[in-house]
Amino acid sequence: MKKRSDITGQFQLSFGMIFSIMIIIATLAIAGYVTIKFLNLENNISCKLFFDDLQKKIDKAWYEDFSSSTYSNKVPRGIDKICFGNSTQKAQNEGDQKILDEIEFYAKKDSNLLFYPLNGCKQDEFTFQIKHVKIDGFFCSESKSGNINIKLNKGISDALVKLSE
Repeated sequence: MKKRSDITGQFQLSFGMIFSIMIIIATLAIAGYVTIKFLNLENNISCKLFFDDLQKKIDKAWYEDFSSSTYSNKVPRGIDKICFGNSTQKAQNEGDQKILDEIEFYAKKDSNLLFYPLNGCKQDEFTFQIKHVKIDGFFCSESKSGNINIKLNKGISDALVKLSE
């Protein structure tokens, strides 16, 4: 007959095995965290690149005597609308006013380009200041099939480039 001590101790893990399992779990957790941060960084870079490209097009139009063009570009992932104007302006329609009310608390006072929703870009980088532009009222341009179109107009007697939907 077998003794009770022979039956109970058969499934034992050594300290080395337990430590190895803990290291594997920690490695997987850190890899998941780094992957999520990297994906967020990619979107933040997309927002900054969108702004830089738009600013270059506006600068080009600003240097010319007369310009009438449409800026078209791919919207960063996670962004539904791109809004123009600052928090002190009146929105052009009721839907834009709701967005302005939501963004107003977080927006910088001198910013005139805002990405919406706020979680699409990093919290402190969803607003930018475009130079050399005139925006008559706060408006948002909605993404259509992942692209956005914005009209850039500058007349001969205009000092700034006018943005419109």
